[in-house]
Amino acid sequence: MTNTTLSPGTVRVNETATVTARIKNGGRATGTRTVALTLNGTVVAERTVTLAPGNATTLQFSLTPEAGEYAVDVESTTVGTLQVVAADPTQTGGTTSSTRTEMTTPSPTDTAQTSTAKPVAEPSGSAFRHSGDSSLCSLSSPPCSP
Repeated sequence: MTNTTLSPGTVRVNETATVTARIKNGGRATGTRTVALTLNGTVVAERTVTLAPGNATTLQFSLTPEAGEYAVDVESTTVGTLQVVAADPTQTGGTTSSTRTEMTTPSPTDTAQTSTAKPVAEPSGSAFRHSGDSSLCSLSSPPCSP
């Protein structure tokens, strides 16, 4: 995972913040990976991406959470802190229970899909599972073979 961003870092209630993350398959086989976006450690969106060897894509998540402060992470990468402030003085802090997320359509080079399944813990580090194979291929070097 590279080039993660949160923009803007502060929004008002009902305004949208955008999280982006660049993901690359550094292996030598096509791989599929589910990427989770978390606010304060709670998964609020997931995206499943299939990438050919050496290909990369940028995932984008749009967030409209309630008032509060949120630690934003994509997988184990800290993206930043999102401040959501009340639109007027009568609004107070909320919870993440009604957080709304939207995901943009990925580039045509991948086959990203929205997943509602809970994420499964993976071995330490980022890895792709080869299609039709149970071996793992790391996002970082050295590349592995099928």
